[in-house]
Amino acid sequence: MFDKMLETINQPIDKNLVCTYHGSLKAGSFLDRKRNFAIGEYKRLNNSIGGMIQTTAVEDVEQEMSDFFARYNDIAKIGHNLNTIAKSHATFERIHPFQDGNGRVGRMLLFRQCLDAGIVPALITDNLSQDYKNALKKYSIGQSDITDLVKVFQEAAQNYYNLSNRYVFEYEKRV
Repeated sequence: MFDKMLETINQPIDKNLVCTYHGSLKAGSFLDRKRNFAIGEYKRLNNSIGGMIQTTAVEDVEQEMSDFFARYNDIAKIGHNLNTIAKSHATFERIHPFQDGNGRVGRMLLFRQCLDAGIVPALITDNLSQDYKNALKKYSIGQSDITDLVKVFQEAAQNYYNLSNRYVFEYEKRV
């Protein structure tokens, strides 16, 4: 899916793009061979997050995702920052447009959105996974504003910067 993100870096963020991400993630998997499992398409069965947080109903996904893309692209005309990207990410996760793989597709979309905005990408690694899930859940159920999620994204971006910078430094030493 990362390769697909790089291949499509100049394409607009829309239904085709997120469905392409999902298709590249799930193609050839066990779920790809299951009946009624939509690969590269919006979900056909209702789902929830962790069995606790209700997501958008199947019949409403198309419209909510259309609204999601319209809002995202309207803000893009002005310029995104980490707050608007965090809100966009939380909205995508709440909609949960795919049967499975929403978190991975959502985090790839987050990475892409950061690149588009000229922000160091927030890469959620294992050490931040629980903080990320807690912040996302608290925001989703109205227990906090977007600040906690933004802080996780800031830490994730700093970690990614430090990691990438180390590799750039090693590369420059060899050249």
